Amino acid sequence: MTTKMPAAFSVYLDLLRVVAAAVVVLSHYPLTASQAAITDRFNFGYDAVIVFFVLSGYVISHAVDTKERDGLTYSINRIARIMPVAVVAVLLSLLLMAWGSQVNPVLYPEATQLQRPLYYVLRTVSFTNEFWWDDIRPFGNGPYWSLAFEVWCYILYGLAIFSRGRWRVVMVLAALLVTGPKQWLMLPIWLAGVAAYRYRDGFTLSRKALWRICLCPVVLFFVIQLSNPRDWSYPLAGMQVERLLGHGLDGAANFGWGYLLAFLVAAHLFAARQLGLSSRSGAHGRPAVIVRHLAAYTFSLYIYHYPLLFFWQALLGQTRDFYDPVQRALMYAGILIPVFILGRLVEGRKKQFRQLLIASVSSARRLIGPRTP
Repeated sequence: MTTKMPAAFSVYLDLLRVVAAAVVVLSHYPLTASQAAITDRFNFGYDAVIVFFVLSGYVISHAVDTKERDGLTYSINRIARIMPVAVVAVLLSLLLMAWGSQVNPVLYPEATQLQRPLYYVLRTVSFTNEFWWDDIRPFGNGPYWSLAFEVWCYILYGLAIFSRGRWRVVMVLAALLVTGPKQWLMLPIWLAGVAAYRYRDGFTLSRKALWRICLCPVVLFFVIQLSNPRDWSYPLAGMQVERLLGHGLDGAANFGWGYLLAFLVAAHLFAARQLGLSSRSGAHGRPAVIVRHLAAYTFSLYIYHYPLLFFWQALLGQTRDFYDPVQRALMYAGILIPVFILGRLVEGRKKQFRQLLIASVSSARRLIGPRTP
């Protein structure tokens, strides 16, 4: 089975990340009244999060298969990738809420978190903010909810892959018990990406069949979403589980559609990879360079844009029409410029963070010294 990621397919995954991140931002701050009507009618922002989850499962399983062959390397790479960005996101959200809530408190209904900032900082940087029935969005940073679920998907997958013997079962079950039902419901969405990677060469199909598998999920996505009301699966699945459990499911409430969409995305990725295995077109050149460059900022855009959006809304107030072009330009400049700066300073230095973690682990080992029999 092939393990190396085809160059053209890697660029395509980056393109999907860029599109998903843009959809999330546009869902939270539409460009026009017409687009706002579409955003209100269809929950494409949630769909983009599901795409992120499936892509994450796919890419992480590829990394484990090719270069992260032990638990320590896996853990260091995940921490270096996630923690710096997450810590900055939480502290940025705290700072912007403290300032913005003084200017326009109506935009910050969660400003009560400022009364216990240390508690909320610790809960969110430890990614325990979605355990069981908790739903803590740090200082109004709404998109952070999905990061908590994704990080625990990393942990559960790492425990399942790198633990041995009976400890594997014990530790995975313990992690599932600690995290609670919402994590259980979100985990299969992430694992759909793992399955798409694991079975990437599992079936030999004609190119005609692969094109059908590649395109049908895209068509089905629009047919299903455009013919149903917003969050249509919630009464069918999420609401029933909530009644059974006696609690709300928060970000996991639309898992019914999430499962179906995850399957469609996984099938699409499976076929797209096989179709591009022998193709080098699209892997190089200026378009590919642009896509890779933009993809390097998608995590920062996703996790920083929301607090910046509300902060600038608070400062600009209602001095202009909501869809005034000048206000649009000011708002997007106020979001994209800080995202670019923070992305360069934080997300762009994950290699340095990784080297620092490796050095710290090496120093700790030297301090502990060799074990004596």
